[in-house]
Amino acid sequence: MKTQIIYSTLLLLIALCGSARAQLVWYEGEVTLTTGITVRGQLCYQPQADALLFRQAGRVRTYTADNLIRFRYVDMTTNIYRVCGVYDVRQPTGETRAMLFDELISGAAVQLLQLPALHTTKQADKQGLPRNRNANWQTPQPWYVWLDGRLVALDAFVDTDLDGLIASAPTAVQHWANSFARPGNPKALAQWLTYFNGRVTQAQLPGAPTTDPAITAWISPF
Repeated sequence: MKTQIIYSTLLLLIALCGSARAQLVWYEGEVTLTTGITVRGQLCYQPQADALLFRQAGRVRTYTADNLIRFRYVDMTTNIYRVCGVYDVRQPTGETRAMLFDELISGAAVQLLQLPALHTTKQADKQGLPRNRNANWQTPQPWYVWLDGRLVALDAFVDTDLDGLIASAPTAVQHWANSFARPGNPKALAQWLTYFNGRVTQAQLPGAPTTDPAITAWISPF
């Protein structure tokens, strides 16, 4: 295992250094390994190689998706808190492959994911990832919903699974959700899920009302 890590690190560094434009940028963050251990150090995520460089005490290791559960850090260039998680995606061959995704909504019952910026729709097709059928949902950097252990295209989720999600929510949240039109593009769905998850959390607090007569007066996020 140790030899494999060192070998993969050398291969990745050689590939990166082969480009005159390649420049490693490090961020303070933490990594949760498949062993369950969480370690803190400096992270350098390389989406083009589907790998994470981890530096601690002057020592550099390479972790692939198979080694990780997730990692997180603050991108100081954009001041964005970034969380990347590993998901087992079924390939066209029927086999599964561990892949890294940006977790746009993390820790919720339904998670909104996105491939790293250097991945395009064409590359997603090669991996057999689902495509949106509606042109309003197409984006250069593909987005997905992770639902019941599978990746779902955004428009398919809204068409086939959103009603079931609402039906399982507390009554007050159902009233809120049914007061507005369903989201019709990726940005609107991200906003909708953020509000929905927040409402579910509020409704589950001790003493929260089961119905809200003022719910129809809430301002739509869209």
